[in-house]
Amino acid sequence: MGWEAHRHENELKKKGLRNLCFIKEDEGRVGFKTTAENKDYMSLSFKDKIEKGSVQFHEKFLSISEFDNAKKMKDELVDQLYNYCKKVEPSRDPNKPPKISWGGKSGYGFDDNVMALMMILTMKREFFTSRKYNMYKK
Repeated sequence: MGWEAHRHENELKKKGLRNLCFIKEDEGRVGFKTTAENKDYMSLSFKDKIEKGSVQFHEKFLSISEFDNAKKMKDELVDQLYNYCKKVEPSRDPNKPPKISWGGKSGYGFDDNVMALMMILTMKREFFTSRKYNMYKK
């Protein structure tokens, strides 16, 4: 996501790391816009992967977060997936379309981990299918 991506890029470059590729899917800037349209695509794509059985936890799943073990992280991720949903708010103006949003926040809990997972899968696909990243694929 925009600002975080820019900050990460600067930190990694300061450390002298080379051979890096930063996804630039935010109108040419580092990062990825999480618009309702992108969330719709990511959510439906991820749902399709789950239904096909192509999403699994690795037996050596590791968590480096506030969760002190992988089991708790898996449980949190499953909980976030369960609460992540599409919200449709009708417009007060009958001439305007309803407001559509995706998320697990606003009374549904947090969604940071599931958003990160869906973004990683989406950007992995973009990286391997888009010509603009060919110079990094050797």
